[in-house]
Order: sequence, then structure tokens, then C-alpha cells
Amino acid sequence: MAIAAAIILLILSGWVNDHPWGWLLILGLGLGYWYWRRSPVPIKVKAAQPTLHPQLLAKQLAETQSLLQALPLDRQVSLQATHSHLQQRLDSPAVEVCVLGQSAYAVNQVYRAVATLPLDSCTLQQQTLATVPQADLVLLTVTSALTASEFEMLRVLQAGHYHVFVVWSPEMVQERDRVAVHLQQQLRQLQINPDQLIPFAPHNPQALTSTLVHCLTQKRTDLVLAGTYRRAQQLHQQAQAALNHYRQERATPIIERYQWLVVTATAVNPLPLLDLVMAGGLLVRLTWDLGQIYQRSFCLADAEPLAKELLR
Repeated sequence: MAIAAAIILLILSGWVNDHPWGWLLILGLGLGYWYWRRSPVPIKVKAAQPTLHPQLLAKQLAETQSLLQALPLDRQVSLQATHSHLQQRLDSPAVEVCVLGQSAYAVNQVYRAVATLPLDSCTLQQQTLATVPQADLVLLTVTSALTASEFEMLRVLQAGHYHVFVVWSPEMVQERDRVAVHLQQQLRQLQINPDQLIPFAPHNPQALTSTLVHCLTQKRTDLVLAGTYRRAQQLHQQAQAALNHYRQERATPIIERYQWLVVTATAVNPLPLLDLVMAGGLLVRLTWDLGQIYQRSFCLADAEPLAKELLR
């Protein structure tokens, strides 16, 4: 933008007409600006997925359990049920497959094709693009080039390290080649491998079914482990949010009580210096009480410097 403004300013000022080589300079600046604008923007490389193993999942679940134990029993019942379910998933690895899509007709066609397969220990579900699916394997059905919502959903799934297949069921056969080129460009932009794009036709679903059977046969354990680890991370976030809310509920009345104590002590005490001493003592006690709620090992000696800083 600065180069374009400089070119316009030089032309309007008459400097170009006064110098015989001025137009060459303008032409060079214009070509440089054009080349700079047409240069491709580097694609951000997504973060590599951590190497998953059962010990990493066990560590995540243990950290979540320590958060749940800090909650009262009535607030941890539902979270504990989810925690127990995740612990048992690896013992009976049932893969959860989700057929996802914007077109209800295409989703139903793919769902029916997959439902006919003799897949052991698999559960099948279908849903729209409204929410991110809770599944180990996602089949995103598209009928043309990716729409904005489909592109965003794929970006979210890629960021979450989901195992995704893009099932393409073309609406218009005569534009199949053009749409295929555009769709492959979009998938490259999302850094999705070409073998994750599967053409699909209701009368000939062989490409989809063979790929799906091979994936579930060869990668069943990895799919379940990755899906369980994602859910364990989500459960950890839910447990941390619940614990923060519970601590805030306990801390708010204490803070309000000490506020009234400080106001009362200041009102009845005629000596300003004594006000500071009393307020400092209350703040020390408040810091120590809050440390007990948030499980921070404050002693009175550690809380005293904090109170002095608050009084400055």
C-alpha cells in the first residue's frame, strides 16, 4: 500500500515529467509491487500431534481425578461417571464413527452404506455441522467444493488431530473434474492428505467401504486411544472449570466479610496509623484464608509481604 501511494504521489507532483528516467522508475516500482502481491502466502504448519501411549492417557486421567476429589460429592458425580467410562474404553476398544455433513441426503446415503458393513465393536452416528463430533473417526460428506462452514469444521478437526475422511458425493457429474481440482486445492490448503478424499456413489460404495474396513482393521487401537485422550483433555478442562467455580463461591463471602471488617475498623478507630495496622492484619488473615481455599500453602509469615503490597 505504501508503494502504491508513493507512485501516485510522484505522478501527481510532476516529478516524473521533469526526469527522463522517471517513468522507468515508476514501471519498476509497479512491477515490484505486483510481484510482491502475487507471491503465495506461506501456509502455517499445524502443530505435530504428540506421541500417544496408554501411559500418557493414564497420567491425564490421574490429574483430572485429583481435581475431581477437591469438589464436593454432589458436584463430581457426573464428571466421575465420565472419568470411569474413559478408564474402561481401552479395555473394550469400540470405535465410534460419526457421519458428518451439511447435506442431509448425502449424510443419509453414506450412513446407509457404512451401516451395511459387518463392523465388529463399532458404533455409528450422524449429525450436522452444528457441533464438533465426539467420535474416534469422522466421515465428512461433501457434495461440491468446501463451503465456508465445511472448511471451518475441517480446520477444527485438523487442529484437534481427528482422523478424518472427506467423502465426496458429487451432485453434478458434468462438473466433476472441475470440482475435484478445486476440492483438492482446498484440502492441500488444510494440509489434508490426498488419500483422505474418498469419492462416493450410492450405487457403487466400494471405494468408501474398502477404505473404512482397512482403517478400522489396521488402526483400531490408535483410533480409540486418540479419541479417548481428546475426551480426557476435555474432561480435565470441565473439571478445572467446575473447581474454579466452586472455589469462587467459597471465596466471595469471605472477601465480602473482610471488606466489612476493614470498613468497620476504619470507622471506629480515630488513629490513622492504627487503621493501617488493623487493615494490614485483616489482609494477612484474608490472604491466608484464600490460600486454604485455593490449596496454596501460605503461612502467616508468607502472607504478610502480600498484605504490605496491598496497603501501599
